[in-house]
Amino acid sequence: MADSARRKFPRCPYLQPICVTFLSQSIIVNGEEIGEGGLSFLSSTEIPVGAQVVLNFFISNGLYYCLRGSVRNQSDSQTGQNTATPSAQSKKNKKSAIYRYGVNFNEVNITLKRQIRSFVARSTHTLKNQKTVSVN
Repeated sequence: MADSARRKFPRCPYLQPICVTFLSQSIIVNGEEIGEGGLSFLSSTEIPVGAQVVLNFFISNGLYYCLRGSVRNQSDSQTGQNTATPSAQSKKNKKSAIYRYGVNFNEVNITLKRQIRSFVARSTHTLKNQKTVSVN
């Protein structure tokens, strides 16, 4: 099943830094997508699936967000293959691996959900308009 078919909420590109805190350590990662239900990011740090994380990030309106979340999946950013249970071959390449993580937000209040939903709608609308512009 495709990712978009499994998701409850639409997402849009979110190519911004995110601070992720888990197991008493904080790392800065590269965001990939965001929606009112969660976000995805890239990192070379291995984070266990099921781990509870704290996410700190900004969206375009300049507001700072700090949300708790749960790591739902981990995949290899190059192949898209699920890496939550690595094979012997992937264990060899662990040091050079870049992982894509999917995180579900835990308990987001309605005001924040609306702000994220609005950001996604604006971003999606902007992307669609950029794709439909033709050059004569």
